[in-house]
Amino acid sequence: MTKSLVNRIIKKSAVSLAALLATASLYAGSFTLTIQPNTFTNLFAFNPSIGSVLVKQVILTAPVATATSNAVLSLIDTPTNWLLFTNAAYTNTVRYATNLTTFWTNFYGVVQTNTPVGSNLVLIDITNNLVPLSSNAYPVRLTASATAGNTTTIVGAANSQNGLALYFDQGLWATNSGPAPGILTIIY
Repeated sequence: MTKSLVNRIIKKSAVSLAALLATASLYAGSFTLTIQPNTFTNLFAFNPSIGSVLVKQVILTAPVATATSNAVLSLIDTPTNWLLFTNAAYTNTVRYATNLTTFWTNFYGVVQTNTPVGSNLVLIDITNNLVPLSSNAYPVRLTASATAGNTTTIVGAANSQNGLALYFDQGLWATNSGPAPGILTIIY
């Protein structure tokens, strides 16, 4: 191979790599906002019908450097500012097999049992089994805290190849249960 051919291949590879990186960065984004204490905030609206939001990094800063100025953040996967959802009551049919065990008392007053192995399986059907109404909490995907005047950065476990990977399927809301405001940066 000639030197000019090698240089052309290197240049084309570099241009292709730059185009690939530029395309990949179009889908990445970030935002920063301040979350006041004891508030619940919709971080950004997205349409769940087009897919999930993948959060790759979370940075939380407690900017005030006093002893009681910690920020405590929770990221919640919820479509609204409600933390609970309700499943309506419904009925279903439960079916299972069990061994039939027979008990009886003989003429002398002794209780006898008979449980044949493998030959006395009985199929039990419970129709119209009522499953009651239930309230459930939307999932908290992450809870983090930053001590006064410090920053906490969460990028994933040390053994993770892709860093942090938090999928939000319904909405991305945050709450700050700490006594001080927190500056939150999300990279998605």
